[in-house]
Amino acid sequence: MNKTRTISLVMLSCLLVVMMVLSACNNNANNKVNEAKPATEEKTEPVVTPTPEPEPEPELAPVKLRLFHPTGKDTDPDRKLVQDEINKYLQDKGLNAELEMNGINWSQWFDKAPLILQSGEQADLMFTGSWLNYFNFAKNGAFLPLDELLEQHGQGIKESLDPRFLQAAAVNGKVYAVPTNKEIAGNGAVFFKKELADKLGIDIAAVKTGEDLDKVLETVKTKEPGVTPLFHTDNSYIGAFVLKNHPNYHAEYESISGAPNFNGISPFRYETKTGKVVYTPELPYEIERYKLLNSWFKKGYINRDAATTKAQSTDLIKAGKAWTRFGSAKPDSEKEAESGDGIPYYKIVLDPPMVTTETATGSMFAIPKKTVDAERAMMVLNLLHTDPKLVNLIVYGIEGKHYEKVSEGVIKPANGKKTFSENGYFPENNWMIGNQQLNYLSEVESANKWEMYADYNKNAGQAQLLGFLFNADSLKNEISALTNASQEFKILGSGAVDPDVVLPKMKKKMMDNGLEKVQAELQKQIDEWKASK
Repeated sequence: MNKTRTISLVMLSCLLVVMMVLSACNNNANNKVNEAKPATEEKTEPVVTPTPEPEPEPELAPVKLRLFHPTGKDTDPDRKLVQDEINKYLQDKGLNAELEMNGINWSQWFDKAPLILQSGEQADLMFTGSWLNYFNFAKNGAFLPLDELLEQHGQGIKESLDPRFLQAAAVNGKVYAVPTNKEIAGNGAVFFKKELADKLGIDIAAVKTGEDLDKVLETVKTKEPGVTPLFHTDNSYIGAFVLKNHPNYHAEYESISGAPNFNGISPFRYETKTGKVVYTPELPYEIERYKLLNSWFKKGYINRDAATTKAQSTDLIKAGKAWTRFGSAKPDSEKEAESGDGIPYYKIVLDPPMVTTETATGSMFAIPKKTVDAERAMMVLNLLHTDPKLVNLIVYGIEGKHYEKVSEGVIKPANGKKTFSENGYFPENNWMIGNQQLNYLSEVESANKWEMYADYNKNAGQAQLLGFLFNADSLKNEISALTNASQEFKILGSGAVDPDVVLPKMKKKMMDNGLEKVQAELQKQIDEWKASK
């Protein structure tokens, strides 16, 4: 019995061990299965985060901007009416800006514009140009640098302008004014009132030389004693007709941007053949010009008050008191003049077109340092280069009241008037405002005018000194002395004095007051500029 019990216990123990081993194996197998087949995750709908609405652009604070430009008249009766329409349109464009248009008569512009800049009076957009002392104003801090503003708010300007415009406008590497998008080159012309030429049987196309012109001027003086054959001022450069005898003068002797001008006398040019700065009044062209002017003055072809008059040639031509005026030879310029003056003209082109720093910067708008909002001023300026409706509103006024459309892009004065100004608004700023190629054409202008501009700009010669700007800061004493010394010779440009007598006196007096030092500094800076290119 005891033996049997002992065997039974042993067998039970073995059985328990086997069961434990099997249980362990089973657990291991289950664990492996569980590892191989993880528990199925509970399915849930994905969470969609709504896209936030973009933050609205902050509304611009209201601002009143003041724009200044020259004009041929004291006022336009409808200026306020047009200004109100301009401001309604600017509101529609989201600028929240009012634009006050200030036109100043040309006879006062040369005095008033500098005073505005110097006085601290608010000015947000100011017309300027190379011939209106732009470079000195820029160097002296009257205008703001525009490079960053152009990047931020002037992309339309940069996309539409020939790069040479901004290249020419740079002062020490920064741009201080935006040129008008118009002709980039320049050359001169004389306009003759067509009505009088036809009446007297004068064939303008046959006038090729100064001698030819002399004959027709004598005809006008003899047969029309109440008419000034050549209306002239000390800065109208009407004597440039001798360019017909020297057609390559401006290519052979380039003007120098920033070089001092003493009372209308520009004593220095750059001779392209030699690379030298030369004294201008001794050049054959200049001597011939002064002699021709003196001859015409003695013969009575030129008005006796040429050295002092503030009168505008256009006004005298309209009144039947003058026959000619000097102007640009750009494409269709005689038609553009006819559109503004209501007077048909003949035109004689004096010389080939040339792109220079002066021609590229002849019409520009700057943002003065006393602006109340430079960014908004640049926004307006950008619109003037890209928005046809705004440009033509400023240039021509209100459709139906000031002009009528003849066809798409072509207009005529409203109400049966002969000229636009007869309807109460025509500020004569069509060559100043933004992109001139957005202007409507008047019905007397050529339909392909802007195509002609493109060819004119493309085929014009380019000055060797394009982009050069003389810095006269180290010569302030000499320039002041030369300005004072040259005062008595200002009359030379009017034709009222004999150049054989006056030119030697002028040179001696200018030499005694630092002329050679200025000439040497010009040469030095040009040589350095050329070496750096």
